[in-house]
Amino acid sequence: MYNKKERYRIEPFRHRVDLEPDYKEKTWELLESAMVAIFDHNPSKLSFEELYRSAYNMVLHKFGGYLYDNVMRTISARLEVVGREVEAKAGEAFLQQLVRSWSEYTRAMQNIRDILMYMNKTYVKQHNRTPVHELGLQLWNKHLLQRPLVRSILRKVILEAVLKFRTACREGYAPEANDLIGAVTKMAMDVGAQTYEEVVEQPIRQDTQAFYRSVSQQEISSRSCPEYLEVLRKSLDDEVRMVDAYLFESSKPKIISKVEEEMIQNQVDVLINMEGSGLLHQLRSKSLGDLELTYVMLKRSPNGLPAVIALLKDHVTETGARIIGQRVQTASDSIQVVNQLIQERITFDEIVGRSFHGDKSFANAVQLCFEKVLNSNPQTPEYLSVFLDANLKRDLKGKTDEEAEAVIDRVMTLFRYLHEKDVFERYYKQHLAKRLLTSSSKGGGMEEHEKAVILKLKTECGYQFTSKLEGMFNDIRTSRGLMQEYREGDGGEGDSSVDLSVQVLTTGSWPIDGGGFRVPIPKELQDCASRFEDFYLRTHSGRKLSWQTHMGHGEVRASGFADGKKHDLCVGTLQMTVLMMFSEEEGDGGSGGISYEDIRARLGADVPEPELKRTLQSLACVKGKNVLIKAPLGKDVAEGDRFSWNAGFTSKAYKVKIPSLLGGSEKGVLGGGEAAAATRKKIQEDRKPQVEAAIVRVMKSRRVLSHTLLVSEVTGLLKGRFVPEIGQIKQRIESLIDREFLERDGGDRGVLRYVS
Repeated sequence: MYNKKERYRIEPFRHRVDLEPDYKEKTWELLESAMVAIFDHNPSKLSFEELYRSAYNMVLHKFGGYLYDNVMRTISARLEVVGREVEAKAGEAFLQQLVRSWSEYTRAMQNIRDILMYMNKTYVKQHNRTPVHELGLQLWNKHLLQRPLVRSILRKVILEAVLKFRTACREGYAPEANDLIGAVTKMAMDVGAQTYEEVVEQPIRQDTQAFYRSVSQQEISSRSCPEYLEVLRKSLDDEVRMVDAYLFESSKPKIISKVEEEMIQNQVDVLINMEGSGLLHQLRSKSLGDLELTYVMLKRSPNGLPAVIALLKDHVTETGARIIGQRVQTASDSIQVVNQLIQERITFDEIVGRSFHGDKSFANAVQLCFEKVLNSNPQTPEYLSVFLDANLKRDLKGKTDEEAEAVIDRVMTLFRYLHEKDVFERYYKQHLAKRLLTSSSKGGGMEEHEKAVILKLKTECGYQFTSKLEGMFNDIRTSRGLMQEYREGDGGEGDSSVDLSVQVLTTGSWPIDGGGFRVPIPKELQDCASRFEDFYLRTHSGRKLSWQTHMGHGEVRASGFADGKKHDLCVGTLQMTVLMMFSEEEGDGGSGGISYEDIRARLGADVPEPELKRTLQSLACVKGKNVLIKAPLGKDVAEGDRFSWNAGFTSKAYKVKIPSLLGGSEKGVLGGGEAAAATRKKIQEDRKPQVEAAIVRVMKSRRVLSHTLLVSEVTGLLKGRFVPEIGQIKQRIESLIDREFLERDGGDRGVLRYVS
C-alpha cells in the first residue's frame, strides 16, 4: 500500500487580529536580543521556534521592511566591533583573530538565517532585497575586508607569507604553507570571486611581477642562456606550488603569466642574442638539449617563438647561402656542395623534430629558407644532377637498398624545392644517357636504383616529366635483345677479334644534340658496322639508322711497350680512330710519328679542330695516360706538332681508362660563361611551347578570361616544372593572338577570348 506524503502549508490567520500598539518594537527587541545572544555565543536558552514565529508574524503583519532594516543595522553594528578587534592585532595574531571571527560569524549567521527563513522566502523575494546569507557576506566584506587598516595588514601578512614561501623554494628548502593564509583565501572566495580577486589575488599578482622583475635582472646578468632558462623553469614550478598552497586554481594562469612576462617576454631579445650561449650559439653548436629548453620556455611567451623562428630563418639562410655560394669549377665541387646541403637539411630536420617537437611553423620556416637558398643559384639543378650521377655510377655500389633509398630520398627532398625542375631534367637526361651508354649501369642493382629515381621523379612531377627517361631505358633493353639476336646470326660471321656492341636509340627520347660531329669509323670496324646496318634494316623495314659515332666508346688492346705488357685502353671513338692510325704506322715500319696536319687530314673536315686538339691532349699530355708522345713537349697542341707511340708507357693497371677532355660546351654551367648562356637560351626556347600549351589549355576550358587571371592560372599549371616569368607569358599570349588562337574582347582590352 502506497501512502503519498502529505505536504503541509502554513496559512495566515483569516480572522482579524488586533495588535498591541507597540507590537513591532517589542517583537524586534525580542529578536534583537536573540541575535546579540547568538553573536555572543550564548544561544542555549533561546527558543528558536518562538523566534521563528515572531519573525513570521512581523512579516505577516507587514513589518518585513522594518525587520529587514533592523537586522542589517544590528549585523553592521556587530561587525564594527569585530572589525576593531581584528585590526588591533598584527602578524600571526591578526590572521588568527580574522579567521576565528569569520568562523564564529558564519555560524551565527546560519542561526539568524534559520530564524528569518520566512522573511527570506516572502518579503525578500517580493521586494527584491538581498537574501540574508548574501547580505551577511556583503556586510562582512564592507565592515571587515574593506576596512583600510584591516586590508593593509592583510595585504602585508599575505605577501610576507608568499615571500617566505618563495625564498625557501629559491634556497632549495621544502617550503611550509601557512594554513591561516589558506583559510583567509577561502574566506575571501566565500564572500565572492571579486572580493577574492581584489583582496588576495591582485596583491600577490602585483608582488609576483615586482619580485620576478628583480629576479630576472639579477639572473640574466650573471648566467648563460641555458642556466637562466633552468632558473626560469624552476621558478615556474615554484609558483605552481605557491598557487596550490595559497590560491585557487583560477589564479594559476594569472600568476604564471606575470612570471613569463618578466622572465621571458621582457628578456627574449637578450636571451636569443646572448653571446656564447644564446640561440645562435646553440644552433651553430647543434646543442639539441639547450635548443629544446629554449623552445619549451620561449613558447610560453607570445613574442618568444616568432623571435626564435626569425633567427632560425636567418641562420638557415646564411648557412645555405654560404654553401650554395661556394666557387664550383669541377664535378667534385658540386658534389661537395650538395653533400653539405643534405647534411644541413638532416641537421635542421633533427633540430626541428627533437628540439622543437616537430612544430609545423619551424618545419615550414626551414623549408622556405631552403627553397629560397636553392633557387638563389641557377646552377643548383645541375649540382643535383651531377650528385645523382656520381652516386648512380659508383657511390651507391655496395650499399644496401635501405642506404641507397635514403641517399635518393635526401636528394629528392632538395629537388622538391627547385623552381626550375625542367633545368634539372635537361642535365639529368644528359647524365643518364652517358650512364646508360656505358657498361657501368647495365644490369644489376644499379639499374634498380636508376628506376627508383625515375619513379620518385614521376611521383613528384608526373608522367610527362619522365616519359623520355623511361623511353631511354626501353631503348637499352631493346638493344640488348637486338645485339643477342645479331651475334647469333650475322655477327658470328665477322672478325672474331672485334666485339661490336650497338645501342639503337629512338630520336626524340635521347639528348642527342644536332651539333654533334661525325667521327670516321676505323676501317677495322667498318665491315662490322655495315653488317649490323644490313641486319637491322632487313629486320626493321622503313626505319633509318644514323650513326652517332661521337657518342661511342670502346676498348683497344695495345702492345709495343718496352716492358712487354699489353694494356686494354678504354677510349672514346675519336681516340680509338687516332690510335688506330699509329697501328698502321707501326705496321708500315714508320718511326718518325705522325704530324698533326696528317692526323687532321686523315680524319676529314667533319671533326672540329678544337675536338681533335683535346683528343690528342688526352692521349699525349695527361700524366699516367700518355700512350703517345708529343714533340715538342708541352700541354697544348699546335700545328706542326708530331705524335709517336710511347714505348716507355707503363701502368700497373691492365685496363687503362683514358677520359676525353671536356670542352666548354660540354661542361655545362660548371664551365660558366658562354656555355651557361647557351644552356639557358635552349631552356628558354623549350619553355615557349609549354607556356603556349598551358595558355590554350586554360582558355579552352574557360573560354573568356581576364589577362590577370590567365597569367595566374598558367603559372599554377606550370609551377611543377618551372615558374614562368610574367613577361614570357605575355609574349606567348601576344603570339597566340597573332596566330588567331586568342582574341581581345571588343569592350575590354584586358579580357581575352578563345577562338573556336
